[in-house]
Amino acid sequence: MKLEIEKMLVLSTAHATEDDINNLCSMEKQDYPYTRFQTGYGVMIAVISDMELPERENSINFIKDGKNPAWCKNFSKEFIEILRIAKENGCTWVNLDRDGTEIEGLTTFDW
Repeated sequence: MKLEIEKMLVLSTAHATEDDINNLCSMEKQDYPYTRFQTGYGVMIAVISDMELPERENSINFIKDGKNPAWCKNFSKEFIEILRIAKENGCTWVNLDRDGTEIEGLTTFDW
């Protein structure tokens, strides 16, 4: 029997802004083009292998950089960095959970 097992990055919702979470949870808004769904404690986000992300050196100015995917302008650079970390580590899901781990070195938001 062959099992299909996927990796998931679990982080505290504190690592994303309130606007990031609200944009992800709003199903009427299609600002985020990838699969995501709201949980009772946060949101789960699919990390697609061909997901386009801004270059790391451009992350600070990605909102202003017209070369980046249009959906990026609606999210914080901290959220983009979470996706990048997940993708670089071969994760297929990010679970932003209110009880998830806060990681030293990643920005946190008090909302």
